Amino acid sequence: VFGRWYFQETDNSLMASMKVAWTTSFGSICFGSMALAFVRALDMVVTTARKAAQEEGNIVTCILLLVVECLIGCIGDLLEYVTEWAMVQVAIRGVGLLDAGRILGSLVLCSNSGLILVDLL
Repeated sequence: VFGRWYFQETDNSLMASMKVAWTTSFGSICFGSMALAFVRALDMVVTTARKAAQEEGNIVTCILLLVVECLIGCIGDLLEYVTEWAMVQVAIRGVGLLDAGRILGSLVLCSNSGLILVDLL
C-alpha cells in the first residue's frame, strides 16, 4: 500500500495490493517460501541425523553433522534475510523473485551496504 502511494499510483487501496499479491506476485511469493522451506527441512534432517549419531555415541559423525548443521543454519538465515528484502522489491516493482534478487544485489554492492549491515545487527 505504501509503495503504491509513494509511486503515486491512482488506486492505492489495500484491495489493489491484495489483488497484485494473489495474482501477478503469487508465484514469486511461493518460490521464495519454497526455497526457505527446503533449507529449513534440510536443516531438520541434519539435526535429526546428528541427534541419532549422538545417541549412538558416534563422536566423529556428530561433530561433522554439527558443522553441516551450522552451515545450513547460516545459509537459511541469510536466505531468509535476502528473501525478505527481495519480497519488498517484488511488491513495489512487480518483478520476479530472481530479478528482485539481482536488484537487491546491485543495491548492496552499489550504495547502501553499510545500512544493510547495520540492519543485520
